[in-house]
Amino acid sequence: MTTAERWPDRLADLAAQLPAPLDALIDAMIAIVAGRPGQASAALARVAEYGVSTQVVDDLVEATVLAFGVSRWSIAGRTALSEVHVTPADEADTRPLDERLSQHFAATQDTVPEAIGDLVKRLPALGELYLDTRQSLFADATGDPALRELFLALVSARAGFVPGGQRHLARARSLGMPVETLRTALTAVVLVEGTAGWEAYGRALWETPDD
Repeated sequence: MTTAERWPDRLADLAAQLPAPLDALIDAMIAIVAGRPGQASAALARVAEYGVSTQVVDDLVEATVLAFGVSRWSIAGRTALSEVHVTPADEADTRPLDERLSQHFAATQDTVPEAIGDLVKRLPALGELYLDTRQSLFADATGDPALRELFLALVSARAGFVPGGQRHLARARSLGMPVETLRTALTAVVLVEGTAGWEAYGRALWETPDD
């Protein structure tokens, strides 16, 4: 057995020592962080079978997204919650936040992504924090809006959420960012991350069509 092969074995040993619900919760968190919605859904289904409350499940997913970023929600957390039929918050309670979210995106000449709209409905406290943070980011009138979208594109794609990165990049191009700026940014990606960065997300950004 190689040293590398001992890592999963050690993880399995630790998991075997945990109470079953905790083992399943940790499996769900690891799957969400790794961007594996199918595994996350299966782990959360096990959690539900053990009778763990939906509030604990919500708290786990929210904590994971807070620690590792909203991209984890878009890639895996959202699907996992939906597939185990966790009930969204009452629509009447989230409607004011829905309206604030829509107004903010409209003010930035954008529309609310489906994943973010679902975040507000399922995890309203996290949705409100997301909105407050995004509002503060876009409140800075001194920055170049196109460059801000480019930064969001690079960060989103680097985090593994390439569709989100492409969406922000299309916004950057619509705001007048020249292709030379994108070329410079992606050259930096290759310089720092090599062909791995290019294949992971650089190529997809370069090939993103204009709106």
